Amino acid sequence: MNAKKDADDHLAVVKGFMDGKQARETRRITRDLGTRIDPVNLTQALAAALPHVPKDTESSNYMVGLVFTRENLLTVTTSGLTMIVCKTATIDGARVTGDVFADSIMLSPTMATQLMGFAGLTPKESWDPEMELTVTGVGPEKIRIRATDRTGLFEGKSITLPVNEPTQALARAVQILESMAGQNPRSTRTTDVPADRLKVFLDSSKKFGGEIEIEEITASLWRVSCGKRFYGLATNPVTPADEQEKMLVADTRRQNRDGWSAALSGVGQELVRGFQ
Repeated sequence: MNAKKDADDHLAVVKGFMDGKQARETRRITRDLGTRIDPVNLTQALAAALPHVPKDTESSNYMVGLVFTRENLLTVTTSGLTMIVCKTATIDGARVTGDVFADSIMLSPTMATQLMGFAGLTPKESWDPEMELTVTGVGPEKIRIRATDRTGLFEGKSITLPVNEPTQALARAVQILESMAGQNPRSTRTTDVPADRLKVFLDSSKKFGGEIEIEEITASLWRVSCGKRFYGLATNPVTPADEQEKMLVADTRRQNRDGWSAALSGVGQELVRGFQ
């Protein structure tokens, strides 16, 4: 009886420590992000990303991710069949926390549209247009992103929007995109991309006024890019015929992910490590 009581007491102590550890980790992840960027470029990046948001509001991918790095603000989204990363260069570098959990956030498509609309208020002919983005808060209920226009014409105007914690879906999308960005394609200018997936990237490229390039990674995976502004992936998944084939496909995909992970560099690697 005493042994059981001692064991229960020990488990209670362990549980208390783990609960406290989780609470400490939550407090540690405090957003303190800031960056100054060109509002016109941000508008283009958000507009190019939004076509890739799935129409199904119940989808776990129904979101737009913002990843803050020293040099760029990355706008990331995936429909499951297409993925895209749009880069907006920072002005004089961004302020990041160094914690991968705290250096990325998620916006609902509605909030992303509102941010894009606010950024679009800046006249393109403004002298040295500039927008400042700051993210602060702890926990999903308290995180906010604040955008302030600094052009002079709209100086002092701002918008504050609620944002959400990043998910593994965001990390996975960035992981795959970052790894594929360095892959050598088998061919260029392929025309095998399904029409619906190609159209989404054409809609994105129109936001920048550039010409897209399509490169084949495999027979059912293509890399699509528009200069140095954005790059993404389009896939054409093959449905396995039976359970054995499903297992083989799953094993192949696992091996591919392991290979990509080992070859990662940049923000993708940081995000993946942070979520492990």
